[in-house]
Amino acid sequence: MSQQFPPGLPPIGYYGSPPVMPWRPTAVTVLAIIGIIFGVIAVICGPIGTFMLFVKFPGSNAALAAQRNDPTIMMWFVGSTIYQFGIGIVLLAGSIGSLSMKRWARKAMVIYAFVTIVAAVISTTASVAWLTPRLERAQRQAGVPPPPPFLNPRVGTIGGFLLGVIFPVCVAYFFTRPEIKAAFDRAGGAAGDVGPASARYTPDVFPPPPPDGGGGPVI
Repeated sequence: MSQQFPPGLPPIGYYGSPPVMPWRPTAVTVLAIIGIIFGVIAVICGPIGTFMLFVKFPGSNAALAAQRNDPTIMMWFVGSTIYQFGIGIVLLAGSIGSLSMKRWARKAMVIYAFVTIVAAVISTTASVAWLTPRLERAQRQAGVPPPPPFLNPRVGTIGGFLLGVIFPVCVAYFFTRPEIKAAFDRAGGAAGDVGPASARYTPDVFPPPPPDGGGGPVI
């Protein structure tokens, strides 16, 4: 006896084992992994750096002592640490959520990108025009010799700005592309973020199974 199927119906196993389709763009995967690394660094290293400012270790560091003796400079560093910690949390959560293609994660990444770019512009401008001269004055008063010309802090600040905005600019570009947004929308689905599109039944992709007795083998 041979098995016979009604014309137009797929073979047995189609409904139970739908094809697995790629659902996360490569750009999202790469940027999310990099974002997790940067987010961990921001969350962990920022508080450690602030802790170093308040703790006095054996030996003397005149430059560090000059910073500690200026309350305004200390407030700047503490505020920067709080900002870095907060934006690091946003980046870390958005990056982890992007690996699962959560729609809220794409929004978090876009917010991170634009906030970081704006904050970098403001911070660099303030550093060059106000913070660096104040640091130099405090160090001169403490008898700290000036750095050599090739270690000019203004050059370092501008160079750090250019390097620091590369990643958020890439995030802003890719995570606002229509095809990337469409991929997140497909993965999230109309009912909310419940997993990848390839792992869910959707009537427009996989038709409903036939009524009982309509799709079984005829022996």
